[in-house]
Amino acid sequence: MGIAKNGKNLKGAMQNLAAEAPKGKAALIEWLWPEIAEGIRKGHRLKGIWERLCANGLQMKHNEFRTYVSRMNKKIAAPQGRRERETAEAPRPAGDRGQESLPLSPLADSEARTREHLRKGQGIEWKGTKDEDPDKLF
Repeated sequence: MGIAKNGKNLKGAMQNLAAEAPKGKAALIEWLWPEIAEGIRKGHRLKGIWERLCANGLQMKHNEFRTYVSRMNKKIAAPQGRRERETAEAPRPAGDRGQESLPLSPLADSEARTREHLRKGQGIEWKGTKDEDPDKLF
């Protein structure tokens, strides 16, 4: 006995679902994004795009529409997640001569920045801390 009796019906149902507009507002704007972006690229104002969509069934205030469009623009502009950006921008440890190394964890990266700051001698010098070895502080 299989999981599904009729696989064709399941595929057809999913194809029909993919063609339908999503129920949520953010998902709806993301679904319409290629057409919205094309309108913006061609020089149409956002309010004109919103008015056209409302005339054809969109139920959303202009302010909401602007917010969701702004979020989509940010999402498109920054495809990487925060964690991926941190590991991609992590500085190499001192003495690294081009060998591939594993990305630093955020904690290790923070400790490296703190050690570098202490070596440079910037900031406030508290009494009794000037002569301490920064590597022994952790």
